[in-house]
Amino acid sequence: MERDNGGSELPATSMAPKVVCNVSHSFNDRPILFLPDRAKQPGIPEGWASVAAEGEEYEANFVQIAINVMRKPGTTENVLPELLQAWFGPDAGKPGRGEQVSLDLIAGRYRMTPIDGVSVVTSQSFSIVQLPTDVDVFAPDGSEIRVLASAARGSMAHGTLPPGGVSLAIRHRTVEELWFVTEGRGQVWRRLGEGDEIVDVVAGSSLSIPAGASFQFRNTSETGEPLCFIMCTMPPWPGPDEAEFVDGPWQVATSTCTP
Repeated sequence: MERDNGGSELPATSMAPKVVCNVSHSFNDRPILFLPDRAKQPGIPEGWASVAAEGEEYEANFVQIAINVMRKPGTTENVLPELLQAWFGPDAGKPGRGEQVSLDLIAGRYRMTPIDGVSVVTSQSFSIVQLPTDVDVFAPDGSEIRVLASAARGSMAHGTLPPGGVSLAIRHRTVEELWFVTEGRGQVWRRLGEGDEIVDVVAGSSLSIPAGASFQFRNTSETGEPLCFIMCTMPPWPGPDEAEFVDGPWQVATSTCTP
């Protein structure tokens, strides 16, 4: 039976027998585990549940989209980042790496182990990454991010803004980006120095976001399409501290842009 420390309690028979999580980064730049889509995989616990790893007993906090804390029973220290870095190294969860862990239900509790053979296949300087089904991380602006291939001087990701979505307005401190819209319809606001503009974008549109430019975007589809785009970031995305929030032209409803 799942532990009940404020979360729902599930009989072991109704818990998902296997849960594969992607290793990614939270906004504090520490590795975190992102859960599969709950709508597609019922039985994922909610709240605190017993998890064993490396022969030790832990309590894991299953929030809506992630496991954000693992701790020894009776303690408050979050050992999840250290455990993931012990398995995958100090760069665990950084873009383009594709690490995963498996939670296997055994005798009513989960056992967590690293998965060998991650989704990134490398040969010398080559890499190949398939577009993930599940969200890897939510960007500082609130859009869904699925990590794609990366190299020493640039990284690539797939972004999605749902119908009616409005991003938070941000400014990148050091990186520049190139975007290519693959699906949907939207508007992008950009400001650099004294000049600013709002442009309409559709599938096939491409645009640049220079380093230091403020920007915000929204989905304007009237047919319920998501706004999807490929982003190339140069140099590679350094972490959530890269973005700082600014004032933009559109008001943001929190529910449209945050997990």
